[in-house]
Amino acid sequence: AKAVAEWAVQQVEGKSELYLRLYSLESPLCYGVNAAMREVAFRGERERYEPMKDFAYSLHRAMMSQPKYEGTVFRAMDFRVSESLYSVGAVVTMPHPTSASEDPGVVKDFLGKGDGDEELMTGPQFKF
Repeated sequence: AKAVAEWAVQQVEGKSELYLRLYSLESPLCYGVNAAMREVAFRGERERYEPMKDFAYSLHRAMMSQPKYEGTVFRAMDFRVSESLYSVGAVVTMPHPTSASEDPGVVKDFLGKGDGDEELMTGPQFKF
């Protein structure tokens, strides 16, 4: 992911919309950058982040240049987290870009809700 991040920075210098496109491909780049940002935010470990910081910075600037969205969106994660981290009414700031949808059905699809009455969903679900 480090080599991909360095290549991406060189290819899209000054072209913010391309940072968004590269990131949204769900390639090793987006997962590597996100993991590196979490390591800095939660553990203070910068080793994996350093080679990706230029891409992360440019991605952040590109995202901030987009129109702001106001409305309700839904988000889910496929792992458990402490409820105290995400209490009702709390402001949640992720250390990396994250996805959300206006359609609550996307959360159910992501977490694997069955077609019948059985609930297969695991992990937290959020309404923002």
